[in-house]
Amino acid sequence: MSDAPRKKRISLSHLVEGVRLALETLVDHRMRSGLVVLGVSIAVATAMGMVAILSGLGQKITNDVKGGDTAIFSITRYSHLDEGDNEDKRPRPKLTVRDASEIERLEEVGEVEIRYGHGQGRSIEHGDKQARLIFVMGTSMAFQKFQTLDIQSGRFFTEGELRAARPVCVLAEATAKDVFPGEDAVGKQVRINGAEWDVVGVFGKYDSLFGGLFENYAVVPWTSYERRLGSRWESLQLNVFPRTADEL
Repeated sequence: MSDAPRKKRISLSHLVEGVRLALETLVDHRMRSGLVVLGVSIAVATAMGMVAILSGLGQKITNDVKGGDTAIFSITRYSHLDEGDNEDKRPRPKLTVRDASEIERLEEVGEVEIRYGHGQGRSIEHGDKQARLIFVMGTSMAFQKFQTLDIQSGRFFTEGELRAARPVCVLAEATAKDVFPGEDAVGKQVRINGAEWDVVGVFGKYDSLFGGLFENYAVVPWTSYERRLGSRWESLQLNVFPRTADEL
């Protein structure tokens, strides 16, 4: 008999014997074996759970920062990344609506959003009810097309209200609840920095990891913002949306 079949039988018998001894050890030490298996299972489940949580958290942060999947670029008078005082940059010309119109005529550009408001907190009240400081954005009709915000009740402001600089606003859900607890805010008035504004709509709930002003805000026509809330040094911002992502 050759050595190869004999080595094969010896190896197989060793394997069977090893499995038998392992099973006997498991049976003899049932408690210890069970605890080991349980510990390994908990560790694996915990690791998988953490991976899922971190993956979801990363996606949430990405969505909050991006504000949607539309690729855009912004044109501003001052860089938000520059340090120091903007005093030396004030001679720079302000961006204008004509700039927006000229940019929108470019073949690669799909639409241009005009926006005011860069993070200054403002007060909002109705009667004796007052919300936390809110972020007021003056914008154009393009805001509704490209922002991932649904209207919960009421409507967005109209082109006519934009042209006439009407004092109308759309409130964030959290802001509407603060100022009108248990009531429908649409059709009522609020005071923003002491001026009266008509509430025409309320946005749906939007949970942001950044909290604060990102959950408490009001959106108004940029013409109304310019007339009632803008400062002499404030310049509008242009958010440019390309026709396709390839043309960014």
